[in-house]
Amino acid sequence: TLSKKSLLITFGSSSLMAQVILPRLKPFDISLLLTTKSGNIDLASGNEKMAELTEVTVDEIIGEFMKLPSLKRSDLSEIVVISFVGISDDQIFKNLSTEGIDRLIDINFRSNTYLISAVLKHFGVGPTSITFISSSRALLGDRGLTMYSATKHALNGFVKGVSLEYGRFGVRANVLSLGV
Repeated sequence: TLSKKSLLITFGSSSLMAQVILPRLKPFDISLLLTTKSGNIDLASGNEKMAELTEVTVDEIIGEFMKLPSLKRSDLSEIVVISFVGISDDQIFKNLSTEGIDRLIDINFRSNTYLISAVLKHFGVGPTSITFISSSRALLGDRGLTMYSATKHALNGFVKGVSLEYGRFGVRANVLSLGV
């Protein structure tokens, strides 16, 4: 029989935090590093694939999964998903345009829900560890970070729901709420 493989999927892989954390993770048999902007990171195992997403949708993410070597859930010992995605407000709430508000919602919340939807649709349930990088501002709020706090708070609620809905199938979802 063939040995099962471990799969690492990251999102926001070109972020500074990802560039510090990813090289320190245990080696994975296959790593898919998703980003929305040009960036470069080398995990030195030679098994990484970097993909720049143009439109972050469930279908586009699944399309990147399809480019991996033919993998089914039964081929995998574990899937580890880490999302480093996030941007903060660039001005106070009353001055944010509709586009600015939509951008914060799209990047901080919607793209993360699409990522997990794509993982569950493509690979199904089973041993999966999901970690989202959030912020202490999700619960505390802060002046000048109204929409950032709101989107990170929504992400925290989403993760609780995923944990309750899929925990019995071996899916763990957690949030790291970092602060200053």
